[in-house]
Amino acid sequence: MSFFWLVLVQMKILTRNLNLEKIVLIAVLVYWLVHGLVDVPYFKNDLSILFWLIAALITFKEMETRKN
Repeated sequence: MSFFWLVLVQMKILTRNLNLEKIVLIAVLVYWLVHGLVDVPYFKNDLSILFWLIAALITFKEMETRKN
């Protein structure tokens, strides 16, 4: 449940003030969710690190938006 909550919070952050970078990050999250319906992409070590890097990128992008 916390994984889905985290994804929903990230989607909420990304839907504010859309630009090309945020649209790409939304597409990555949607891909992650759709792929997760037929496979378990998170439990492979490299993919779990990639997920957290994307989450960090979303957070930094939001901080950059608020700073400007």
